[in-house]
Amino acid sequence: MRLRCGEKEIQPIQTGKIEEVVDNSGRFTKITNSTTEGFYSYPPDAISPSCGQVVLELYSSKDPDKATVKALDAKTVERIWSDFEPYRKAQAAVSKVE
Repeated sequence: MRLRCGEKEIQPIQTGKIEEVVDNSGRFTKITNSTTEGFYSYPPDAISPSCGQVVLELYSSKDPDKATVKALDAKTVERIWSDFEPYRKAQAAVSKVE
C-alpha cells in the first residue's frame, strides 16, 4: 500500500502482515485457503485537507505491479483530519515538553 498526500508519498511509521490459513480438509477432500492482511500506521497529520488530493494505492500479492487506486473525497479527508485532532494536540504537547 502507498499513501499519497498530493504528490508526496507518506512513509508509514509501522508496517506488517498477518497471514491466516484455513484448512477445511475432510476425509475425501483437502481445501486450504489463505488470506494475507497488511496493516500500516501513519502519523496523525498524514491525511490533511492541505494535501489537496489524498490517494491510496493498494497492491495485491498476486499482481504486485498493478495498483488499485482510491482517491479520497474531500469530505472523507476532512473527517479523518477532524478525528485525529486529539492526537495531533497530544503530539504537540509532548514536543513542547521535550
